[in-house]
Amino acid sequence: MPEIEDNDYRIHLTLGITGHIDIPQEDIDKLKEKIKEIFNELKGKYPHTPLLLLTPLAEGADRIAAKAAIEEGIDYVVVLPFPEEEYVKDFPESKDEYYDLTDKEKHKNLKGIFSLKDKIDDDAKKYGPERDKLYENVGAYIAKHSQVLIALWDGKEGKRGGTSEVIKFKLKGLPDEYHPHGDKLDKPDTGPVYIVHTRRKGSDSHIFTSDPHVEIRYPENSDYNYFTGKNDIFKRFDAFNAESEKLEKEEIEKSREDLADGDSDKEKFVSYIFAKADVLAKRYKRAWQTSNAFLIALGLLTTLIFAIYFWIGNNYLLLIYGILFTLFAIFFKFLNIFHKYHQKYVDYRVLAEGLRILFFMRMAGLHENPEDYYLKKHRINFRWGRDIIRSANIFDPQPVPDFSTIEKYWINTELNFYRTKVAENNRKLRIYKNLSLAFFTSSILTILIAIVFKFMNMNNYLIVLFSLITVLPLISGAFEAYISRNAFTYNSKQYSIMKDIFESATERLKELDSSNAQNIEEEKKSVIRELLKEAARENADWMLMHTELREDIPL
Repeated sequence: MPEIEDNDYRIHLTLGITGHIDIPQEDIDKLKEKIKEIFNELKGKYPHTPLLLLTPLAEGADRIAAKAAIEEGIDYVVVLPFPEEEYVKDFPESKDEYYDLTDKEKHKNLKGIFSLKDKIDDDAKKYGPERDKLYENVGAYIAKHSQVLIALWDGKEGKRGGTSEVIKFKLKGLPDEYHPHGDKLDKPDTGPVYIVHTRRKGSDSHIFTSDPHVEIRYPENSDYNYFTGKNDIFKRFDAFNAESEKLEKEEIEKSREDLADGDSDKEKFVSYIFAKADVLAKRYKRAWQTSNAFLIALGLLTTLIFAIYFWIGNNYLLLIYGILFTLFAIFFKFLNIFHKYHQKYVDYRVLAEGLRILFFMRMAGLHENPEDYYLKKHRINFRWGRDIIRSANIFDPQPVPDFSTIEKYWINTELNFYRTKVAENNRKLRIYKNLSLAFFTSSILTILIAIVFKFMNMNNYLIVLFSLITVLPLISGAFEAYISRNAFTYNSKQYSIMKDIFESATERLKELDSSNAQNIEEEKKSVIRELLKEAARENADWMLMHTELREDIPL
């Protein structure tokens, strides 16, 4: 992938193109202008998000879209169904145009060229079902990896791998064979399609001669709500890019160093997107923790003021109590700032960890999607993040696996992290549990003492005791709320499980290093794939747990 300015590493809104190859020459300019209008509409809706076009560069629609992208300064990636030397045989009269559009020196916004198949068998070299299947494969790839599909279509059903089928892939989901890690009960990923109604050579249609009509079609299932109004998930892309533009370069570079030090440049694009998500997650975590502490302190102070008022009966204290309680209600219930900080922290943390997994997956030479490892519950609740991770995974990973970097910067680092966190989390849980128990026990003792004093007519001390009876359980409850809101109990269990999994993987990799097996590379890939799968699911489980954390008043 060509070099990009550091501040221009942003997540793309990825557009796919499909359409007919036999488009009348006199319609090409009109169709290109319609595609530009679509580009500009999307730029206007998502001003902080660059567009990226995926195109197979076949004759007709694919090249019209590529030329529109070049003229608009939009990046594009060429995805081929099979090796280039075989591919150009399908359009011998226009291969010069193809080579012009794949000239990286001439077109700086060409960001990559890759084939989905490194080689094909003899049957696929002939025109027929095997070759059509490879074209269907590239259409499925375009549908899966684009957030929005542009289709230059005459509205008629076509052959396998044709325009009508790719449109169905985007609107209704891919067949089972194109998501091998899923199953028949998975909810398909779908998306909007901009259909530019298009004539074909020899067509007797006359309705497109003056001005091609553009129609937006949305999925008919519940995914419709993902792409319209306030729930538009592409606005979350834009919000992520907008927030990441404000980050300091030093913060971003620090996160990249923590990811893989100098080796982060081996997957530079993914490492920059990871670093931005990581920095944002850390910022929102600090904001959430600060606001959380402020919330509990304000609640305790409010209760303490009321207890003191009950003790001495000063009306000014009642006024202060009213003001503090009002502030408490405004901050917590009406402005809801605590939940907003917490949700942003969870969103960006799970995104960063998903991108970390993607980074090391690509370092292992695995051109797969981490989202394929998620369970159904994860896919449903992390739709926007999955699309971002998928968009960051457009380009080919490095062909030669770098196992030493993976072990040094991921496996060993994660294992040390989990070992440290198990001890640290258990220590914190023990301390806060003991403090909660101490204050709760003190409240019980205070109640017993108050009963004794009441029977002994020692009424002078009762006001103090009643105040303590009010405050001590609330302090105990505050510690319990802190334990709950930071999920110490859940984290202790999960950290321990993941520690054991990483220890097992470490031992297995050591065994492979000392063995004489001929397929060591594939065996290592298999171990790392399983480890990545467990890490992806643990990360997504963490997201679900934190999303469901109670945000009630903790007192």
